[in-house]
Amino acid sequence: MLVICCLTMLNSIDQAGTKESFTKSGGFMCPFVPFLPVASVLINTYLLLNIGAQTWIRVLIWLGVGVIIYIFYGRGHSLLFDDVRRPITHTNDDHADATLS
Repeated sequence: MLVICCLTMLNSIDQAGTKESFTKSGGFMCPFVPFLPVASVLINTYLLLNIGAQTWIRVLIWLGVGVIIYIFYGRGHSLLFDDVRRPITHTNDDHADATLS
């Protein structure tokens, strides 16, 4: 019943303006909104609830391995590491030559 109420509410929202802005900017559009995304969430939830405990243990182990690799290797070797630490400075001289017309 909750799913039907949510689908009804999502279907009543005017999405015409959103569709125009996405197509003009080249953004991604999902077909059959909101039915396909809701159906996908429900199907994936059903699948996740029906996998065994051993599979969940394997998933958690590999998730832990991935987090450890990310923390100790990925962050230290990232090309963005130095950019994040660089302070941003603004001076009034940056826009001195710009004139409003």
